[in-house]
Amino acid sequence: MKKNYLVQPAFALNVMLVICGFIGLIISCINLKASMFEYYTQDSNIFCLISALIYVIASIRAQKAGKELPKWVAMVRYLATCTVTVTFLVVIFVLAPMFENILYGYYLMFFNGANFFYHVTCPLLSIVSYVFWEHEDSNAAKDPLIALIPTAVYAAVTIVLNILRLIEGPYPFLMVHQQTPLASVAWCATILLIAWLIAVVIRGMHNRNYARFMKYEKEN
Repeated sequence: MKKNYLVQPAFALNVMLVICGFIGLIISCINLKASMFEYYTQDSNIFCLISALIYVIASIRAQKAGKELPKWVAMVRYLATCTVTVTFLVVIFVLAPMFENILYGYYLMFFNGANFFYHVTCPLLSIVSYVFWEHEDSNAAKDPLIALIPTAVYAAVTIVLNILRLIEGPYPFLMVHQQTPLASVAWCATILLIAWLIAVVIRGMHNRNYARFMKYEKEN
């Protein structure tokens, strides 16, 4: 029996992700205007919003056509989930603790402006949906390296813009003129390592649940 995509938890979660993503985008446009594109948080969440919108549209089309979702949709969702997970974990373990008053740091990072949607809600929705409920495809061993591309591109472009003094930061570890070159390299290597580890973990968790789902489908 064909899967009814429109009644799956993944479809509902992606619809919620689209709604929350748009709310965050509106707040970001109002508060940051064009400068919002300087932030990895905004860029990763806009990417996640697009991926969720693609998933919703593709699910509707697949349901109408009686076909499976294209594999590239699952790949886009994987990449987007990895990037917003980087945002989520960097906020928790790097950015918020940088404040002298850590409690204020967490309050600011979680509730100021679009942060409730972009630092908490959207990342968690994307993780839960992709890892536990999106059973369209399993990830290959090479996929975590592919998942590094968005973060690496952001880091490269932002560092060049910082070197040229076209922007400053926007994160402390990207301010190349306020730290040694070695510190900048160390920070970039650390963030990329974190991004890779996140991609590996998400791949493993997704594949485990994908295997369980396929086993259940065969048995029923």
